[in-house]
Amino acid sequence: IGVDCKGRNLSRSGTLELVTVFVPPPTTTIFVFDVPALGGAANSALKDLLSNEQLIKCMYDCRNDADALMCAPTVCNRVELQGVIDTSVVGILARHAKFGTRSDRFASIDNTFKDFCGNNVTLEFEIAKGNWQLDMQKFTMTNVGNVECNCKLGRINLQQFKADMNGRMQSDTQRQIWTRRPLNDNDLAYAGLNALMAYAIWNSETTGQPGFASQWTRIKSGSRFMKDVYSVYNEPRATSASVPTGLYRAMGI
Repeated sequence: IGVDCKGRNLSRSGTLELVTVFVPPPTTTIFVFDVPALGGAANSALKDLLSNEQLIKCMYDCRNDADALMCAPTVCNRVELQGVIDTSVVGILARHAKFGTRSDRFASIDNTFKDFCGNNVTLEFEIAKGNWQLDMQKFTMTNVGNVECNCKLGRINLQQFKADMNGRMQSDTQRQIWTRRPLNDNDLAYAGLNALMAYAIWNSETTGQPGFASQWTRIKSGSRFMKDVYSVYNEPRATSASVPTGLYRAMGI
């Protein structure tokens, strides 16, 4: 599955507002958990999902997400991420294999998606918002509360949509947008796309090539480092796309 978090100044000192979960085909749905609105229900619904080491969660640069889930003063705190594949690490390793050099900055998720999945991608998906209960055996979601929003945007050009919305976000550096209610359809779609894109990067044809299989140990080690970078390794909180100092060492590069 794909997972992403949104919040104002997402970190232990900010807020956790939304957790988005992309469930791949045949479901092909992005589930949006409104953390403040759901209260304790969000904690119970998400903890089993996010702490399950057997269920792979594809994320992109999960440092601040992990920090907020563990330490943010919200109803969904103290959730420890497990089973994470950080696709920003996948991108770093791909560039290292191609050019033989260490990148000192992560590419954006949009650029990494383009490298792995191509340009001009058109897709259609559904957004579901409500109080969702997860069946971990069948991996199905059941709504046990009122659905606040359930919409289909129709077919959209992913890169163009992201570019338009990124332009809106540039002036909102603290991401206050995620504290506003109600969120419109475009905001909800934008909130969920990183979860979908992280999943797509990991499941692309590129990562299925034989050469990539040999990187599995490094991907796991790098992903584990990224989720623990603050809670275990006490590195400074990321304010840019700079690669943390210990990542290459953790991957044995």
